[in-house]
Amino acid sequence: MKFYCLLAIFTCLTICSCKSTKREDIKVGMTYDEVEKILGKPMNIDRGANILENSYEYSNELEIKTGINDSKYWGSPMKVNTIGQLLYVSWIYNELQIDTMYIYLKNYKTIEKEKTIVKQKEYYVNDKKVKPQEYSWVDKYIYRDAEGRIIDKQMYDAYKSSKLYKMPEPERAIKKIVNIPGKIIVKSNISDSYTRINYEMKKKYCVLFDASSGRVTQSGYFPFEILKLK
Repeated sequence: MKFYCLLAIFTCLTICSCKSTKREDIKVGMTYDEVEKILGKPMNIDRGANILENSYEYSNELEIKTGINDSKYWGSPMKVNTIGQLLYVSWIYNELQIDTMYIYLKNYKTIEKEKTIVKQKEYYVNDKKVKPQEYSWVDKYIYRDAEGRIIDKQMYDAYKSSKLYKMPEPERAIKKIVNIPGKIIVKSNISDSYTRINYEMKKKYCVLFDASSGRVTQSGYFPFEILKLK
């Protein structure tokens, strides 16, 4: 029994070693036939090449860590995109590689602060409270109609010129605006910790050919699927 277990392990290692050696034999510039003689027929043939690009998910919540020397740290979430459908032919083989990648997201807490603001304004002329419009009609003088109401200078002059009304003489004016304070509660979110988010990235071994010349331009493991882990 022990002999058969050792034989199985040896066989598996031999197969993996052979596959690795065959992959290393793929060189840039090879033709379809040359690649097929080494690796055999592909599991699937697609147009284009898969690449990783930023998904812009969590763009406002990302905690960017500097100085992390880890190839599995993404910094920001990624997605798979296929490019160059007219430029590349991709031979896909049934060799899967799975990597676990990760990012960090900020955790926020809400802080409440009391803030003093100008709640309203009060307008005074000669220490008497007036309406905002009346305040705007007063310059260095207060102009009143025959009944003592504040009016603007243009209307005062018109009434006085008509000689139909006995108009009071303009009064010297001291204007003042009083700000009435009030308080409001201002809420703000601040980051106080972070959470690690893990992703599973599935990659398949591919040989990439130039579509026009039919020759190898690149080979290796290309991304095919990204799953967020719970």
